[in-house]
Amino acid sequence: MTTEDSLSFATIEELSALLAKRKISPVELTGQFLSRIERYNSRLNAFLTVTAEHALAAARRAEKELAQRHGPAGRRRPLLGIPITLKDNIWTRGIRTTAGSKVLRDFVPAEDATVVRKLARAGAILLARQIYTNSPMVLHPTTRTTARRAIPGRSAASPGVRAAALPARLRRDSAPRRWARIRAARFGSLPRCAES
Repeated sequence: MTTEDSLSFATIEELSALLAKRKISPVELTGQFLSRIERYNSRLNAFLTVTAEHALAAARRAEKELAQRHGPAGRRRPLLGIPITLKDNIWTRGIRTTAGSKVLRDFVPAEDATVVRKLARAGAILLARQIYTNSPMVLHPTTRTTARRAIPGRSAASPGVRAAALPARLRRDSAPRRWARIRAARFGSLPRCAES
């Protein structure tokens, strides 16, 4: 496994420790995730909107905040500098949010959903919006697996593929984590594993 892969699949705790010890910066970590999305998303179609400028700006703010703390024991926001993704049915202020529907293809919310506000307050960095395919008027092509031989499902399609190939360390969606991982494992993207 490459260094990039080891960071991409590291846990939140592992990445938080690296950030606190300044082994990697929020800007470097965010850039790595964005590069991975750019490399794979054209084939996998897991994300509808990539918020690169928004993410890098948030990463620079997180970097300044981390620099003001002294040592790993310094009090800081729990998700400071951690990359996340959101399913495209969760409102994000100023960012297109379609819920996978043709009716909402150009909808841009004027406010954030509660979970988005809480994640932002915790210091999380939004990378992208996951494609949502559970609408009766589907706007976007269904996500395919890394094997590209089958689709992994409906609402959990994007989380399933994203978990396998385009991980962000935290993602908020409407599909249970177990369901997304089952989708990924079913089509050869991830080994099956027990969920806590």
